[in-house]
Amino acid sequence: MVAIRGVFAMARERKGFRLTNYSVQRDHIHLIAEAMERVALSNAMRSLCSRIARAVNRAVARRGQLVAERYHARALSAPKEVRRALLYVLRNSHHHERAHGRYLPPWHYDPCSSALEFDGFAAHPEFPPPPLKARCTTVTPSYSYLLARGWKKHGLIAITEIPS
Repeated sequence: MVAIRGVFAMARERKGFRLTNYSVQRDHIHLIAEAMERVALSNAMRSLCSRIARAVNRAVARRGQLVAERYHARALSAPKEVRRALLYVLRNSHHHERAHGRYLPPWHYDPCSSALEFDGFAAHPEFPPPPLKARCTTVTPSYSYLLARGWKKHGLIAITEIPS
């Protein structure tokens, strides 16, 4: 994870592209990113995939292809869609553990995600939000209205929410 976090820190902002949230799972990665145009997204994703492959291969002393498939991109155009995407990405470890019959406590924040850099969690009397670690070290703030503020019209993300 350290290798991938370093790649995210280096590639979080490039011409026409911003990485705003992520979740690294055992066999895949979820990203929320903004791109000014399709070409910028394509170039940034190609670069990100090759950097991740090189970093992971270096970390585990292996060679060869790491990313088997092309990325899947989906444009989000409504505040509720963006909120659902944020919930899914930031609380993804809960979703995957539940799918395998294991349950994480609600206060668990996935250390393999950008949750510790996210300031959109709602206050809860029993479970405080995570202390924000070194803000914006692996991700960058968004420039679009929907991702910066628009999604909050549907409420901040509760620590007890688990994506379906």
